[in-house]
Amino acid sequence: MKQYRDFERSDRLRAYSIIIFILALFIAGVVFILPYGYPFSLIFWFLLVLGIFLWVYWNVNNIGYRCSNCGHEFSISMGQYLMTIHAGSNKLLDCPQCHKRSWMEPRKIINT
Repeated sequence: MKQYRDFERSDRLRAYSIIIFILALFIAGVVFILPYGYPFSLIFWFLLVLGIFLWVYWNVNNIGYRCSNCGHEFSISMGQYLMTIHAGSNKLLDCPQCHKRSWMEPRKIINT
C-alpha cells in the first residue's frame, strides 16, 4: 500500500525548477533550432513531446491525491492526469471511495 505525505517546500521548488528548465529549453529550441528547418525542427518537436511525456509520467508515479470529502488518498492513471481539470496544483477528480467529485489536493507518494 502506498504511503503519502504533504508537499514540502523543497518538493515545490524542485517541480518549479524542472518547469523553468523545460521552458528554457523550449525557448532555446525555438530561437536556435527551428530556423534551420527540417530535419532539425522534427527532432526539436520530438524531444519536446518526449519531455512532456516524461514530466507527466513522473507526476503520475510520484503524486497522489486526497479527497476533500472523505480524506481517502489515491493515485491516478496517466489518462486521468491528462484529462482532468487543473486549478493550480489541485485537480477535479472523482473519489474512488466515496464517489463524489471534488477538488483534490496533491500529496507526495513516499517510496517504500
